[in-house]
Amino acid sequence: MFCHCLRACLCGGNRSPLSSGGEEPLIKDPPKSKDWLQSRGAQVIRWIENPADPDCPISRNSLTVEQLQNEARIEDPKDDCMVSDLEFPAGFRLLEPWTTCRVYFGEDLWIGHVTPGVIVMQTIQRMAHETPNISEIALTIYYREYDTTEDLRHIFFTTVMNEQTRELITEDLYPYWPDDAPTMTWEHGTPEYEQIIGTRIGRVAGYIVLGGFDRGTRRIACVVGSSPCEEILDLRFDIEPM
Repeated sequence: MFCHCLRACLCGGNRSPLSSGGEEPLIKDPPKSKDWLQSRGAQVIRWIENPADPDCPISRNSLTVEQLQNEARIEDPKDDCMVSDLEFPAGFRLLEPWTTCRVYFGEDLWIGHVTPGVIVMQTIQRMAHETPNISEIALTIYYREYDTTEDLRHIFFTTVMNEQTRELITEDLYPYWPDDAPTMTWEHGTPEYEQIIGTRIGRVAGYIVLGGFDRGTRRIACVVGSSPCEEILDLRFDIEPM
């Protein structure tokens, strides 16, 4: 089981000189009105699904393993990785053992786990102005293990603590999580889906799709939220071919 006391927050920051585009140069999250979030989410969705959209600033990820190693301290702990508390889709099969990785940039950090088809972000914190984007780190760590992102199907964020994302889901969309509903699913094309994609965490998931695949070839099929215990929110973004 993951240590849920760890933070899964995301602060803003300017893009790194190594960045291929991406996360906004914001120190604080913008206002979280649902209209704003839905508009921003719809924009990210257009970038993902319409390769002809000329305004997309995100290109394929170009951050290499060597560049990441030069910029950061990377640790590969051999601790057992248990994911029994994560909600996987029906039929999911673990093809290889999990690989855990910790990436440190001073106070900034990325702690996560990968296995074929899956990226799990357990702790993400980006406060500096010159570190690579969270989406770039995730893709580079995945590529380090498997040489390709073509099989990537699921992106998890565990114990989400980003206020913008948490407040939308736990206060606006679904303030009362019944005991008999272990998960909630927000499908592609719904206003709620677009609002979640417009949050800080949702945009990171969108940037992973934009950085990991050619535009117009994949999309985020749905967002699945789960609450394994009180005050805990995990999010899963499912990727499918278009």
